[in-house]
Amino acid sequence: MPVYNAERFVEKAIRSVLNQSFRDFELVLVNDGSQDRSVEIIEGIQDPRIRLIHNEKNMGLARVRNRLLELATGKYIAWLDSDDYSEAGRLQAQFDYLESRPQTVLCGGFVRPFDHDSGRRQRVWKYPTDPGETRVRLLFDDPLATSAVMVRRNIFVENEIEFRLEYPPAEDYDVWERVAQHGEIVNLKQVFTHYRIHANQSSTAGRDREVESVRKIQKRQLDRFGIEASEAEREVHLLFGMNAYQIETSFVDAAEAWLRKLLEHNEKNAYYDKQAFQNVVADRWYRVNYAGWRQGWSALRRYRSSDLARIKGARRISPGAFALRCGFASFRRFMMKPGPWSGTV
Repeated sequence: MPVYNAERFVEKAIRSVLNQSFRDFELVLVNDGSQDRSVEIIEGIQDPRIRLIHNEKNMGLARVRNRLLELATGKYIAWLDSDDYSEAGRLQAQFDYLESRPQTVLCGGFVRPFDHDSGRRQRVWKYPTDPGETRVRLLFDDPLATSAVMVRRNIFVENEIEFRLEYPPAEDYDVWERVAQHGEIVNLKQVFTHYRIHANQSSTAGRDREVESVRKIQKRQLDRFGIEASEAEREVHLLFGMNAYQIETSFVDAAEAWLRKLLEHNEKNAYYDKQAFQNVVADRWYRVNYAGWRQGWSALRRYRSSDLARIKGARRISPGAFALRCGFASFRRFMMKPGPWSGTV
């Protein structure tokens, strides 16, 4: 657990680990030069499983995580940020899964975000649970929540994998993509972590640096995939990775063409599991069009007009919520048009 000026959150995070149903672990914390009461709070919690290490000055999250990798001695490493907290059964579920499946190198799970100020819980962040689809999703974006991950320590040690400083703030995406080269990665259908949303968290900053980092991570995967991509196609792929879908017709058309090109390439070389790839492509096409629901029925018609909405064998996507939103948008636009019902009486 990395700790930096977390006096408001760290005790809850620590106790959520100490109260796990799985008991055989060490909790390693690195204090990254905190200037608040974080250390005092940690030292006030008496449990022999706690190891607190201090950095003389603030080193940053990637360096702290690398130091934690060096300090860890267990068979598995589970991560938790100091402003989040875990469900009590998390470690047991992940330990049991990894013990029973030696081909799996990483086990993640779902996340429940909540607002720090109001305490209001938000919709669960669900990630792909099929190993094949999780691997395909890495081609587009990061399908894992680091604060909900457990990974085999030997994967880091034997392959000299660490969090690299040249990928801020997408070091997690970079490291999990490299870990995935050594075995299956999977998310279980369980909420493992509660993710606190507040103004000070580092994940809300550095958008420009993130764009460049994601671009580099995607490029090496596309190159390994063996597909030739123009600069324009790479830019479309980048928008997939940043979840920044555009509603302009030109983007939707370009996205359809690029997804079809990806699908056809994988059909030829079978680099990824074909069914998993089809499922992910179908899902991406749905998301591209869903982003334009405010355009009304035209967005739904555009989605259905493509054969990507009818990929043979792909998991069926029900556009119910999409259709409702499109219908609402069309009705609202209709009611805003001048007509006999408008004006003053």
